[in-house]
Amino acid sequence: AVTVPCRNPKDRELIVNHRLTFDDGPDSFITTCTDATNEAVNRICAARNKLPDLEWTDAARNKFTELLTQAHAPGQRADLVLARSATAYAAWRGDNNVVVEDVTAVAELVLRHRRRNLSSSQAPSPDLNDAHSHSGPSSPHDGNEQLDEKGHDDSTAASPRVIAPEETFNVLTSTPAAYDRTQRRARGRRMVTRSADLRGHVISSQPTTQPVDLSLPATLRAAAPHQRARR
Repeated sequence: AVTVPCRNPKDRELIVNHRLTFDDGPDSFITTCTDATNEAVNRICAARNKLPDLEWTDAARNKFTELLTQAHAPGQRADLVLARSATAYAAWRGDNNVVVEDVTAVAELVLRHRRRNLSSSQAPSPDLNDAHSHSGPSSPHDGNEQLDEKGHDDSTAASPRVIAPEETFNVLTSTPAAYDRTQRRARGRRMVTRSADLRGHVISSQPTTQPVDLSLPATLRAAAPHQRARR
């Protein structure tokens, strides 16, 4: 939902030291943190009770919309996470209203990994274009050309087109393969139709007056409605 970066060397060192201390003696570490843990639990419970009564100010809503518009985040997940995070932060502070400071305090945690730069995503990188233009053979006779079935040089064929993330494209339709009715000599999971020994998985059944392969479940289902008349 949110990312919390830690770039301060002292904070990173403190986190690692706490973890190593916990690994050396979990019980003693938990005992030393009891007071801080209880204080955090009480504050969380109080904030949770304030959530239903919190109201957003107009300025906070405007800032909320402005930040999301600038981020170009896809979908509405960023909207929901930012709204919930700002509300939770206001409750954590003990305020009755969600203000601009609440939105800006959590915005970077929510939008850091969701922000998109449309200008850079639409324009291909110059380095990639140069690499692509020099990726072909330097000489037309170095033996690396693509030849067609008749042996002609096909190096002048159009290169595949790269679709930009925001560009629409037509989906190619595929023609389904014809149904295979070839008889197989042996049964198995790769059999797609009938086998010569009439064994394998049942794929369908149909009534007939000249049965070649009898399906017992289908026969019982067909005979069941007439059982009372036979009595």
